[in-house]
Amino acid sequence: MTTATIDLQSIRTVSGIPPAGQRHLSVNLAIVSLKDALEIAKDLGFTPQLVLVNYRSGISEIHALFWEGAIEETPANWDETIDQLADRVNPDGIRHCWGRHIKVA
Repeated sequence: MTTATIDLQSIRTVSGIPPAGQRHLSVNLAIVSLKDALEIAKDLGFTPQLVLVNYRSGISEIHALFWEGAIEETPANWDETIDQLADRVNPDGIRHCWGRHIKVA
């Protein structure tokens, strides 16, 4: 077995709550193996990025970020893609979140 070390300071950090109008889809690598995450991402057409997700509670998790972008740019087949992902990994490892729109009067 080969092990690798990663300097966590060099990993991109993302907030547990995306900015307003943005959406994130990722898998928690404590629940889904990196090997499986990379294989599934490829099959679903994603190019994952290793990220550190920081939550307000002070907890941090390492995730494979599958997709991020504006809610308006969400692919048309989004629901089917998430269903396919849930069929292949433990759904507890999937993180799908978005920042709410704030309307200015």
